[in-house]
Amino acid sequence: MKPRLFIFSIIALCAFSCSKQAHEVSNTKGVRLTLEASGTAVTKTTYVDNAETKVLAVNWEATEKISVISIGTDGITAIDEFTSTGETGREVAVFSGSWTGNEGDKVICLYPAVSTQTGIRLFTGATVGSTEIILKKFYGSVSNNSAEFLKKFDILLGDVNISGADAYVKLSRQIEVFRVTFTPSQLLHSDGDAETATGVTVSVTMGGVNAAIATKGTLKSTLSTYTGQFKPVEYGNVKYDIGRIRYSEDPYTIYLPIFSSGNLRSGQVLNFIISGDVRYYCSLPDPDVPLRIISKTLANDLPLEKGKIYNI
Repeated sequence: MKPRLFIFSIIALCAFSCSKQAHEVSNTKGVRLTLEASGTAVTKTTYVDNAETKVLAVNWEATEKISVISIGTDGITAIDEFTSTGETGREVAVFSGSWTGNEGDKVICLYPAVSTQTGIRLFTGATVGSTEIILKKFYGSVSNNSAEFLKKFDILLGDVNISGADAYVKLSRQIEVFRVTFTPSQLLHSDGDAETATGVTVSVTMGGVNAAIATKGTLKSTLSTYTGQFKPVEYGNVKYDIGRIRYSEDPYTIYLPIFSSGNLRSGQVLNFIISGDVRYYCSLPDPDVPLRIISKTLANDLPLEKGKIYNI
């Protein structure tokens, strides 16, 4: 059947959790639709750390792309890229494109679009015929007191619900964020440039076994296995570059995107390894060596909610 044009209108709201409603689309090809998003503030330009609500406040950029994915009995039947252009910071984003799925498919939206540079870095396995989409291990560079880096990890997912000529999608975030504040003078030696911090590695362990922080997730993509969210399947550590930090009395704040199992448990150990360069007198520096290891055993459970910032 010839592809038909759909118009998606997404309205950004301010909540950060929502219920998922299963809905199989039928007799929808060729129907002009308005798709209204609710349940989650919808992405992406400005991130504001609200210490009281722990909310990531965001807006749409001038040009955005989202993947409209159709899921059938045996896997993905179509992946269509929809595009929105408009004023930066707008609350409403209108996406348009051609839908090529089948009647009876479940239709979902995944952001960022899997064909974009960010999507390629985050996802693999998003192809027609696949039975799952894989979320890859996080990595990248962060800057002092800047949440802009989070744009590259602003993963949103939601089911498209269609009733007659009306449609909407509830988009929900798939990550949490750790905000880490430290003073370099408490971590590095004061002997000139003897130590320079360049990276931070985060992990959670229980009895020496990695837990909680995922390095791989999957989104099952058949009608019988789709759950509406990425599920962790492998655990380990994630490492981010932090520039070149030398001895200083000035506080340093970094924001670390985390994909987790949703909860930190009492008795688990939260580990941070600060790595960097060490120079001994006039010798060449030894690069990327552990400088400080900071570990804390959790006395109580700490539930982690998607789309929120946690002070660590």
